[in-house]
Amino acid sequence: APSTGGGVPQAVRASKTGAGANAQGRGRNAPIRSWMITKFSLLHGWLYDRSDGRLGGRLVGKDMCLLWHTGRKSGQIYRTALLCVPDGDDIMVVGSFFGNAKHPQWYRNLQSSPTCTVRYRRWKGEATARTCEGDERAARWAVLTERWPAFEGYAAETDR
Repeated sequence: APSTGGGVPQAVRASKTGAGANAQGRGRNAPIRSWMITKFSLLHGWLYDRSDGRLGGRLVGKDMCLLWHTGRKSGQIYRTALLCVPDGDDIMVVGSFFGNAKHPQWYRNLQSSPTCTVRYRRWKGEATARTCEGDERAARWAVLTERWPAFEGYAAETDR
């Protein structure tokens, strides 16, 4: 069963793109951008799951997965749609949150409770999330950036 491995959430940081961005990667459009990403993710996740993985498995030509994770404070189960990169039996995800200054909630939740459920296309099953370090992180980072070069931009501009 795939795991949400990869140098992944820790490997990528926030981007300081967008109008009005300041030195912390925040700006007047950050709350709107965050709200739009969150709402789109909810709709996309609903469609992907409701169709049993038939619809929503790719977005802008890239693979997507659904991640169910447990809230570190609430204990509630949350579903998040994420860009992913399959790598062998692993499904790598990156916590860039498209330019926000903080780690996304799903990443902080996985740090607290790494057991999760993942849907990748028609497959759905249990997984254990982890952040890769050292040589493994570097090797996986190369795979990630080859498939989605925008990750390099996020990493180059971040302070988290």
